Amino acid sequence: MSKYYEVDEKDERLTDVEKQGNDMLSGYQSDMDKALDNNKSALSGINSKLEQGQKELEAAANERTEFAIDEIERQKANAQKDYTKEQSGAYKDWQTQKDPYGVNAEKMAGAGLDGTGYAESSQVRMYNQYQARVTVAREAIQRTMDNFNAKIAEARMQNSATLAQIAYDTMIKQVEYELTFAMKNTELLTQMAGQKVAIKQQNQQNYMSVYQQLIQEAQYNASMAENKRQFDENMAFQREQFNWQKAKAAAASSGGGGGSATIKKSSGKKSSGSKKVSSSKVTKAVNKDDADGKKTTSKEPKVDMNSVLKLGYGPISASKLNSLVASGQVKEYEQNGKLKYKLVFAPRGKTQGKGTTFKTTNKNK
Repeated sequence: MSKYYEVDEKDERLTDVEKQGNDMLSGYQSDMDKALDNNKSALSGINSKLEQGQKELEAAANERTEFAIDEIERQKANAQKDYTKEQSGAYKDWQTQKDPYGVNAEKMAGAGLDGTGYAESSQVRMYNQYQARVTVAREAIQRTMDNFNAKIAEARMQNSATLAQIAYDTMIKQVEYELTFAMKNTELLTQMAGQKVAIKQQNQQNYMSVYQQLIQEAQYNASMAENKRQFDENMAFQREQFNWQKAKAAAASSGGGGGSATIKKSSGKKSSGSKKVSSSKVTKAVNKDDADGKKTTSKEPKVDMNSVLKLGYGPISASKLNSLVASGQVKEYEQNGKLKYKLVFAPRGKTQGKGTTFKTTNKNK
């Protein structure tokens, strides 16, 4: 049957190993939290770089577009200048041709055509030429402007498409990195969960190891205490046996003189002349003998302590041995000048073993 040994759960060794386990678990949790934060910061840094790169690409695309538009605007300005120049030239040529004092008038006069119908038709023809030049120039400049405006619109559309492509490419890269870091987070969380379980199990094993050590110490202390108790009881038994033998010797020496001690024959069949000594008279004999200061010698047999221990009750007291003999569980007999004891039977419900104390009686076989 196992015995429960109480352990002080506030023992410093238990509290220390528990604290160490908790510190280990807290430290690991802190490290994993840092790893998760670092993973999150790394993803944030990559997203920032991607966004910065997107802005730079968009700025470069816008710059190229604006440069192209500026070039078109310069071409438009040059075309406008050419148109103005053509208009001005056409007007000057017409004015020169219709000048009544100019070269054409002199030629007409010299040829005798001044004031004739030919002269009038020449004026109309020159005016029509002037108008034709103005019209052609106006149509040309309009087509040129329309072409330039179309190029500007196309540049802006191309730039918008470029910006859209840049934004799309950036988004795709961000999604890829998001997935990568999400998988890393999942891996870290899974690793953390498993490792925390392992740490808790190790902490429990360490705690139970120290707990078992304390139980072993309790067992050892209990064993040492039991050994001390048995030793003290054995010493007490030996002292009692010494006093008992001394009392028997005193009773034997004074039995025939003053009747201070009485030795009675045991009732029943006399098998080996066993005797029973009255403890009260033995005590009186011891007291009387001590009071008279006499030294007595006795031929009474001494108790064989080995036979007492072989009974299986341990170092029992004389009074308990006496009760066992009186109840018939133990038989007392004399052999080779010693009082010996042997077990007759064990009482129902009891077994031989350590931890039971008994007292003795004086009975000679």
